[in-house]
Amino acid sequence: MKLLQSRLAAGALLACLMIGISEAEPQPNQGEGLHKGKGEVDSSGKFTPHASHPKGSGKKLSVEESKAELQKALKLEPLGGDRYRLGKVLLDKKKRTVTIPVKVNMRKGVIEYALVTENGKVHESVFTTSASPSHVHLACLLLGKAEVPGMDWPKSHRGITKKQAVSVEVTWPTNGPVKRYPLADCVLKKDMSNEANKGNKLATGHWLYSGSHFRGGVFAAQAEGSLISIIGDGAALINGLRKDHTNDMIHSVNADILPAQGRTIKMVLTIP
Repeated sequence: MKLLQSRLAAGALLACLMIGISEAEPQPNQGEGLHKGKGEVDSSGKFTPHASHPKGSGKKLSVEESKAELQKALKLEPLGGDRYRLGKVLLDKKKRTVTIPVKVNMRKGVIEYALVTENGKVHESVFTTSASPSHVHLACLLLGKAEVPGMDWPKSHRGITKKQAVSVEVTWPTNGPVKRYPLADCVLKKDMSNEANKGNKLATGHWLYSGSHFRGGVFAAQAEGSLISIIGDGAALINGLRKDHTNDMIHSVNADILPAQGRTIKMVLTIP
């Protein structure tokens, strides 16, 4: 019965997602000027060039084709005790958590993302995952999350409401106690021109579940492989919105607390 209820809820939420497809087209004044005809600017202010579709795809997905693809993704595998699997993502309805397997991808260098897929912007992300952004999104939808358009984003993480909020932490086993850190602790804000400056951890607090959007019948988070952005990205599922987040040259990895590069650990999203 609970599984049936979950599928029904997901079906209703899928209908809401379809509304997002029709609303994803840019406003008439978006993409004007320098970028006119070359792409679009989403409501978070991010410019994205028109994507060239993979060979063999032929054309952009229609609304019905997009719906069919999402329905394929809606395969909840019951694990017992209000726990379900969506691909490589674990959903715990009782604990209100979504658990994602991630790998430590970078231990030094400038970063803009906390988590991307293995086909995403791996040159600037702390962690990578082989999990599907669509599965992560569907799991979060089942726990009550919804898209927050860029025009409705708060100015900083301090303005994130409970309805918009998600807590993010990483955890892994050791020979002793289990390691567990807020995601913000894994990122440093520093003067990259001064090697002696060790920087400071990002401010603690919630992250914004922005929920990405559909663009031309394609789910942007899936297409770009962007799950958690530090700098602010309307295509990502989650955004940090810390002070100076729009500066893409001041964030680096806090290697002091992370395990070795390539180590697989868990990232846990908790929905308030």
